[in-house]
Amino acid sequence: GGDGARHERLRAREASERAAAERRDAMDLELEQGLREVAALIQRKVIEPAKQRQGESAGESDEIRLQNARASCPQAWANNIEKVIFSEAEIQSKVKELAYQISKDYQGKEVIVVGILTGAICFMTDLLKNFLIPYKIDFMSISSYGSGTTSSGVVKLKKDLSHDPSGKHVLIVEDLVDTGNTLKWLKNYIMTKDCASVRLCTLLDKKERRTQTDVTVDYSGYVCPNEFVVGYGMDYAEDYRCLPFIGVLKPEVYSGEH
Repeated sequence: GGDGARHERLRAREASERAAAERRDAMDLELEQGLREVAALIQRKVIEPAKQRQGESAGESDEIRLQNARASCPQAWANNIEKVIFSEAEIQSKVKELAYQISKDYQGKEVIVVGILTGAICFMTDLLKNFLIPYKIDFMSISSYGSGTTSSGVVKLKKDLSHDPSGKHVLIVEDLVDTGNTLKWLKNYIMTKDCASVRLCTLLDKKERRTQTDVTVDYSGYVCPNEFVVGYGMDYAEDYRCLPFIGVLKPEVYSGEH
C-alpha cells in the first residue's frame, strides 16, 4: 500500500511539473508573439514611415527641394538660400535615430542634457521629444563666434550650469562642431564639476575644419560639408536660426566675410 501511495504521489508530481512546463511554454509563446507584434508595430509605425520620408526626400530633385525649402522661409530670406543640404524630413529621421541610441546607452543613469545656446535649441527640443529615458535639462552659453561666418577662437563663458552635475552623466548637445576649440574647453570645464561622465552629441560635424583632434564626438548626425550652413539652430548674424531645414547661403549674403 505504501509503494502504491508513493507511486501516486510521484505520478501526481510529474503531472504537476508537466502542467507547469506546458504553462511556461504557453507563456513563452505568448511573450514571443507579443514581442513580434511590438516589433511589427515599431516597423510599421516608425521605421517604414521614416524610410518612406527619406526616400521621398531623396527622390526630390535639388530644385524641388530648394523650392520647398524657400516656401517655408520668411519671404525676405527665401532668395538668400542657395541650396538645401538636409531637408526637414531627413533631419527628423536622423534625430529619432540618435534619440533611440542615446536612450539605450543611458538606460538607468541620471542624465543632465545640456544645450549650448543658442544654436542647440531646435535640435535639443526635437531630440528630447524622442527620448525614452528620464532626464533633466540645463543650458550653457558660450561665445566663440562674432557676427560673421568664422570662429574667433576666443571662448567666453556667458552662462554656467544651473544644476549641480556632480555624480551625474552630462550629455552636451550642440548644433554643429567644427574646429572643436569650444567643445574641448567646455568638456574640460564640466569635468571639473565631478560628473560621472561627459559626452557630446551634435547634429552636424564639420570634420574638415577640426583643429582639436582629441575632441571626441560621441553622437553625430551628419558629416557636414565645409560650407556656411544656416537653419535648424544655425544662424548668420542671428538670422535664419529656426528654419526647419539646413541650407547654404548665397555667397553675396556674407560677401567679404567667408
